[in-house]
Amino acid sequence: TTLANILIGLVNYDGKIIIDGITLSSETKKFLRKDIGIIFENPEEHFVTDKVYDEIAFVLENMDYQKNDIENKISNVAELIGINNLLERKITTLSIGEKQLVALAVAIANNPKIIIMDDGLSNIDACYREVILKILNVLRKKGMTVVNITSNSEDSIYGTDIVVINNGKVVLNKT
Repeated sequence: TTLANILIGLVNYDGKIIIDGITLSSETKKFLRKDIGIIFENPEEHFVTDKVYDEIAFVLENMDYQKNDIENKISNVAELIGINNLLERKITTLSIGEKQLVALAVAIANNPKIIIMDDGLSNIDACYREVILKILNVLRKKGMTVVNITSNSEDSIYGTDIVVINNGKVVLNKT
């Protein structure tokens, strides 16, 4: 969680982080955040609306998308993730797996360059885990960078580059 918060500019750190050629700083973090989607371990804590459609729209509205663009983006992301049937549902009625799919939709609705997952697969069953990993693989093949911060070593088999950090030290860097 600390690493995810550092990467999105919420926590101060020692050192230098460069994202897409831009050094992360207090001046650049707002600009860079538009290119980063994040999925937390428990998305429920971060939802701000009652309905799935409104949750996805909320993020896009805050990025100054126009109503027509918002509708198109929601339609596209719902189709990609397979949540068309959830758009009118209340978030409180969803399973944890469905909530993670909604969190993924929120994270990628504006087509960011980078997705950061902060243990985003830890609370879901094998069925939803497999669905999300397949979607992430499709996005990765389209050029999106996926940073999967996880304590589950099984999740790392889907990565192309793997870094293992133990007590703040890099103990494995396979690129």
